[in-house]
Amino acid sequence: MRPNQSVSTRGYRFHINQAGLRGPDFVLPRQVGVYRIAFLGDSITYGGGSITDPDLFVNRVVLTLTSLKGHRFEATNMSAPGWGIQNEAAYVSRVGVLGADLIVWVVPSIDFRRPKTSAAENDLLLEKPRSRLSGVLLTSYQKLSHMPLFSPPHPEDLTKRAQLFEENLKVFRSALSELAEEGTRVAVVFVPGVEGYLPNNDLANYKSVAASCSIPVLDSAPGLLSQGSGKAFIDAVHLNRRGHALLVEQITKFLKNNFLEAKPGKVEKEGCSGLPAPH
Repeated sequence: MRPNQSVSTRGYRFHINQAGLRGPDFVLPRQVGVYRIAFLGDSITYGGGSITDPDLFVNRVVLTLTSLKGHRFEATNMSAPGWGIQNEAAYVSRVGVLGADLIVWVVPSIDFRRPKTSAAENDLLLEKPRSRLSGVLLTSYQKLSHMPLFSPPHPEDLTKRAQLFEENLKVFRSALSELAEEGTRVAVVFVPGVEGYLPNNDLANYKSVAASCSIPVLDSAPGLLSQGSGKAFIDAVHLNRRGHALLVEQITKFLKNNFLEAKPGKVEKEGCSGLPAPH
């Protein structure tokens, strides 16, 4: 994730730009006549090494919008594997929106109760190893070193997870409020796992927070899960090429209807109202 690298993590080569993000280099301030969309998220938005640049929904959405609207759109992929709500909010608070006209916050269900993490905790390499073999050996060692050898893992601490859920929800609301007060347009896209949203009431709480901030929301579950169990997913969480394509269709229509019929630009909004009580 260090800046200015050309990397290939599963056979598909892509660029890490000057900001340490996946994608092409960009300029600040952005060029006149360009509508910049920043996609904020975790490994699903990042795409990993399993999704090529042409298939990544982040890139395909702006290409589709450019062809539909006759206006130049570009994407900034503000994401990293292992990030959660707190990581994403902290990044925006520290770095800003990188000249974006619109922030599309992509929130998978796995992030609802995910703690703030670091690259080291996720066994991620900051820069590419000298060879693919050395990279495989290093990551294998890291994973084995974290495995319990003499005792099974402790059962999940439900109390801590409930506290983490509340903390993430507050961070989510605070970040949305700050963006709104700064006049940055924001959209939220929720992405289910292969079994939908678990626990089910988590989604309702996150939707309520977005509604309190007058933030448009897209629930991508109907489009992704209508294909049948697993057909849009690589595993229980991450999307395959078909899943990315389905997400492109939904996000493109959602953004066109909610943001792009009006003249591109920023709008002034008030902050969020009080945090709704959890369901």
